Amino acid sequence: MSLSIDIDRFQLSAIYLLVGTLFRRKSRPLLYH
Repeated sequence: MSLSIDIDRFQLSAIYLLVGTLFRRKSRPLLYH
């Protein structure tokens, strides 16, 4: 169970980072506070 949870967390974090970088490249003024 712990392994699956760890993998899920890693996948979510990786996807979040990828989405964040994409949003930053596409819309910089929106994320730049």
